[in-house]
Amino acid sequence: MTNYTHTPGQGSRKDSYYRVDYYTNETFKQGLDDGHTLEVVLRSNRNDGTKEYKPFSAHEAGGTGFLICKEGQGGHPACITFLPNVSTTGKSTWRWAQSDVTPEPGRYYHVVGVWDKTAEKAYIYVDGQLKGTADAPGELIHAKDGARWFALGGDSAVGSMGNAWNGEVVLARVFDDALTGDQIALLYQDAAFAGQTPVEFALSNLAYLTRCEIGAGYTYTIYGNGFAAGDKVKFTSAANVTAAFTADAAFTEASGDNTLQSLAVTLPAGIPAGTNRYFMTLVRNGSQYPIGTEYFDGGYKNNTDGFGWRRVQSQIDFLGILHYNKRYEYLKMAKTGQAFARQTAGAALRWKLAVIVFCTKDVSCFKGGTGRVLF
Repeated sequence: MTNYTHTPGQGSRKDSYYRVDYYTNETFKQGLDDGHTLEVVLRSNRNDGTKEYKPFSAHEAGGTGFLICKEGQGGHPACITFLPNVSTTGKSTWRWAQSDVTPEPGRYYHVVGVWDKTAEKAYIYVDGQLKGTADAPGELIHAKDGARWFALGGDSAVGSMGNAWNGEVVLARVFDDALTGDQIALLYQDAAFAGQTPVEFALSNLAYLTRCEIGAGYTYTIYGNGFAAGDKVKFTSAANVTAAFTADAAFTEASGDNTLQSLAVTLPAGIPAGTNRYFMTLVRNGSQYPIGTEYFDGGYKNNTDGFGWRRVQSQIDFLGILHYNKRYEYLKMAKTGQAFARQTAGAALRWKLAVIVFCTKDVSCFKGGTGRVLF
């Protein structure tokens, strides 16, 4: 199972996807040519209908694969779609088998696309049920040279990956035949997520340090709205997606002048030394939602200097950043520039070092920027 936190539909990515190359595999190509079936179990984190984004595909001027289409494509909603390129003339012709199933964020779907060359049809099945059919006579047109590979987490392209996916890909398989409805029903029985309840995420006003020095036992705090008790935070290495850890987080509700909730994550032992980029995702009842990316400079012990910046949303008028013994915190400031004490568990935090920075109204708080040290 792989979770992708890309911007949906993003193009020209050079990392954070899997690639299965079939350019020189004639047996594989021939297996696609005489009719084929693709299977994927997916979960979408978001879907605004404005861009195509793809969990498992090999599309570049040809090919085959899955996508969430744009709202209104062919008169259909932004829905799960199987899209082989099959032509009777040798020219690129897309065959849109659309399901009309708009994926709910946080819900898993079992999806099968079938191109039956003999029947001259393309079919899309969702959770074992036939949801769409398209005419598809002719021969399969493969993706162009340099893009004859399947991407997991997006779409194949020459020299990069496009149409980036945001969500999970649990399973992806290719069959060298057009499977029947009965066979697909059996696949669904094996892969179904029984009794799942979609988890709704409504996060907003996120604020966090995007680069900081940390060590085992440090507390890394994320501010925003839409958090809940029991939420956890998963960190996945951008360099190696198998290097990931999920950390418990202490939830604090907004109160008084502080309009933001917080999740205080205690970082576990084993944080690698050196600067490493991580994808952060919120974990709730087994479902995940992307938060953003973070650069951790690991291996620090009792460090009390240095600070990092992040541009946050404009409703936070002034923002100071505190970096002190084993904790990072944000401190909201009144428009007069006077700080108010932030309370935790009813007691004021005691810090060994505090660097408070006064920021301009647009919160351009970057090193060398427009902020000034108050004290």
